[in-house]
Amino acid sequence: MRNLKSLLAIFALSLFVFSCKKEKGPDLADKNLYIPVDIGHQYHYEVDSSYWTTDSSGVIKFEYRETYETDVPDNTGGLQTRVKIERKGGVNSGFGLVGYAYIQKYYNKNNKEYTIERTQNNIKYVLLHTPIVNGDSINRNAKNFGMPDFWSAAHIENSYSIPGNTYQHTLTLTNKSYEDSVYYISSKEVYAHSVGLIYKEDIYLKGRTDVSNWQNVPIEQRIENGYK
Repeated sequence: MRNLKSLLAIFALSLFVFSCKKEKGPDLADKNLYIPVDIGHQYHYEVDSSYWTTDSSGVIKFEYRETYETDVPDNTGGLQTRVKIERKGGVNSGFGLVGYAYIQKYYNKNNKEYTIERTQNNIKYVLLHTPIVNGDSINRNAKNFGMPDFWSAAHIENSYSIPGNTYQHTLTLTNKSYEDSVYYISSKEVYAHSVGLIYKEDIYLKGRTDVSNWQNVPIEQRIENGYK
C-alpha cells in the first residue's frame, strides 16, 4: 500500500509539472504559413498594368525582383529581414534598384498568433496573421497612422492556377470592394503555402456618364479613367 501511495504521489506531481510547462506558440509547419520570412528567398513578379486617362490608354509591362538579403537589427533590439526591391522594364533596360523593405515575424502571446509585418517607405503594414480562418478580417494599417485598410481571408486551402503552375494550398485575401454605376474598386492577393505571394490584382475604374443609356452599360465598356 505504501508503494502504491508513493506511485500516486509521483504521478500527481508529474501531472502538476506537465501542466506548468511553458506554453508554446502555434505550429507554423501547418498550412497557415503563407508568407515565409527566410533569408535567401528571391521572388520574380511579372506586372502587366493597363491604364486609362481622359484622352488615352495603354499598357505597361515590367518585372519586379525581391531578394530577402539579410537580417538587420530593428529599433527594439530584434531582427528584421531586409528585402532588396528591383525593377526591370519601363525606362529601365535591366534590373534597377527601387529601394528596400523590411519584413518581420512577431508572436503575440495575448492573442496567441503570429503576425507578419512589412515596413516600406517608413510605413508599417500588417500582411497576415496566423492561425487564420475563412472570414477573418485584417487591418493592414493597424500599425501605422493611415486610414483602416481591411482585408478578408477566403478560399483557404483551395488550389489556384497561374500561367505555368498550379498551387494546391492557397489563401486569398480580398480588400473591401466598392461598386456602383460610376466606380468599380477591387483588390485581391493570393498566397501559396510555403511559397508566398503568387498573384496580385488591383482595379480602380471610373465609368463615363456621357454615353447613351450609361447606367446599363458595364463600366469596362465606358471607362473614363483608372487602371487594372
